[in-house]
Amino acid sequence: MSLSHRLLQRQIRKHLGGVFAPELEPFLQAVNDAYTGLDEDKTLVERTLDLSSQELVQASQAIQQKQAELTIAMEQVMDSLRYASRLQKAQLPEAERFERRFSDFSVVWLPRDTIGGDLWWISPGDQDGRFSIALVDCTGHGVPGAMLSLLASTSLEQIYGYAKEPSPDVALEKLDHAMRRGLNQDKLGAEGNDGCDAAILQIDAHNSTAYFSGCRIDLFCVDPGDGVVRIGSDRFSLGYSDPMPRVPVLHELGIDPQRMFVMSTDGLVDQVGIRPEGGLRSFGFSRLMRCLSQFASEGCVATTNALMTSLEEWKGIQERRDDLSILAFKVQDPRAVHHLTPAPTA
Repeated sequence: MSLSHRLLQRQIRKHLGGVFAPELEPFLQAVNDAYTGLDEDKTLVERTLDLSSQELVQASQAIQQKQAELTIAMEQVMDSLRYASRLQKAQLPEAERFERRFSDFSVVWLPRDTIGGDLWWISPGDQDGRFSIALVDCTGHGVPGAMLSLLASTSLEQIYGYAKEPSPDVALEKLDHAMRRGLNQDKLGAEGNDGCDAAILQIDAHNSTAYFSGCRIDLFCVDPGDGVVRIGSDRFSLGYSDPMPRVPVLHELGIDPQRMFVMSTDGLVDQVGIRPEGGLRSFGFSRLMRCLSQFASEGCVATTNALMTSLEEWKGIQERRDDLSILAFKVQDPRAVHHLTPAPTA
């Protein structure tokens, strides 16, 4: 019999004096085999743990490497987005297009992401003293929306690059053609189907007249003491594969130095919030008009600030779902001789 395990041999010497009866041999052999198996299992476990530890270290190092690479990539993306944001802001109207045109002005321009698809724009004006202010809401948000807003801005500059401005209805028709052509959606079998909502208000201050046309963006006229009038827009959009069904309706309005004009993209009225009685509901036009009626007498900045406060309270913990733009302004009396520069808010 071979009792090779050293621990068992020590136990035999210690307790049996190194000698044991023959009838104990099967039992001792079984104990010896058990000790040997235990040692083998222990060695196997130790080797397995050692290999697992090495694999875990290697896996951890690989994860750290990937995390570092992702951090660098994310920073590069954010740098690109920040740069794109600066470029997009540069497309917004310069101060020279405000001068002597407005007695009060406020703008909220809030892309949902770093960049977005909303655009507000003011024309250079024509030889007869007319100028136009436009609000455009392009499909989507983020990078795709920003690309479309750049196309819309460039198109507006071309449309208004003549000695005499087109009327708002004609300008929107031209914008529809320019967007469709720029996106290659003016041909059968076009792959894309993108476009925009837009509204244009043309100001002829010398004749105290304004002209408005809109495609899914309304105009609100606020006269202190007389409430709010909503000038509805046509319920079709621009630039999509299907052409506009007709030229947008042209509305003629009077101008008063005390009248506030307000336009907003649907990022305001479509924002959902939780109703007190439960369930989700959009901010809506009724809430917008109540806010305009309540704060218009305090000026454009106070009005847009009140709208944003009301929106934040309304949406609560809900995420903002879309880009958001609000324009509020009063037209400068052409008889005024002082020089004004607006102080827009964002």
